[in-house]
Amino acid sequence: MITKLLFLDINYKKIAFVFLFFFQVTFCFSQNYRTADAYINDFGRNENYINSALMEYSKSIAYVDPEKRVQRALEELLLKLDKINSILNTHDKGFKNDDRLRESLLNVSKSVITYLKNEDNILKDYKEQSLTSLDEIVASFELKDKNNEVLYGDFRKYEETKKAFGEKYNIAIKNASGVNIYEYNTNQNMIFYKLNVLDEKLMSAINTMDLNLIVSCNQQIVKTCIEAQNKTALYRDYFYDRSLNNASILLADFYLNQDRELIPAVVEFLTFSQHFKNTKILFEEKDGSISVAEYNAEVRKFNELKTKFYTTLNSINMNKNFLINSWVITNSDFLKKNINFDITNYRYVDTN
Repeated sequence: MITKLLFLDINYKKIAFVFLFFFQVTFCFSQNYRTADAYINDFGRNENYINSALMEYSKSIAYVDPEKRVQRALEELLLKLDKINSILNTHDKGFKNDDRLRESLLNVSKSVITYLKNEDNILKDYKEQSLTSLDEIVASFELKDKNNEVLYGDFRKYEETKKAFGEKYNIAIKNASGVNIYEYNTNQNMIFYKLNVLDEKLMSAINTMDLNLIVSCNQQIVKTCIEAQNKTALYRDYFYDRSLNNASILLADFYLNQDRELIPAVVEFLTFSQHFKNTKILFEEKDGSISVAEYNAEVRKFNELKTKFYTTLNSINMNKNFLINSWVITNSDFLKKNINFDITNYRYVDTN
């Protein structure tokens, strides 16, 4: 499982997560195995050890440990991956020259190292992202999605290799199919990340009163919300624990509601503000084109729209901060409840 923790943006109370992912890794010592069972059992014991280390790293994320501690755990993980690659290349000869497991695992390990060291996969500060163009933000999302798919695709290939190896030698090797819990969590975190980065861009545009950018940002948020709704509908039955999926549904629903409530008030106020600015200039010229009564009526309408805009914005942001904090807590609780790995009793081969 991967991640680099992120940070808390005090002003907007948003936390950016770089993903969590889990993969099963293994290594064996150089020797000639008489049976496939012996090879697999040796392979599995080392996998258990690595799984345990990954679980501890996952917990540092789930419990939102200080960033330095998470970084240290990440560095330790990278060292272990390098060690695994060296051991696999040097000592693991496979079983009867069948080295599929070794090669598949090496591919996964190298893929993980590449992913972790690629800065494109780090979820950056929302404010930092908001300084880039909307097109750049969307391109960044697409790149992250592509890299995630490549990474988890390699995990699935590894699980398929385990299954094929077991079938060839008539061994019931435990293997995962479909989306495991860490890929699932990564996908949920991407929903959270995309919506909040776009919203940060939107809030920045509102602050600078850039009406064209406001409309463009909001359109992208709505599009992302629809994508999130489709994904959460797909994820609904993946796990018995639906808490995180439900939290993501609430988040997408909230931003769609923001489109209905806040954006019309913003557009109406900013559009009228430009009109009022021109009206004020004409009135101050005192050429009689605008009467005092007409001007005062415009002032009242301007103040009404301004009050409506700021009241709606403050209400939206207050509810948003509460919802974001709730999502972060739910994400942490979800991982705490679902990432435990019992190294003592886990068996690589299904003996039932």
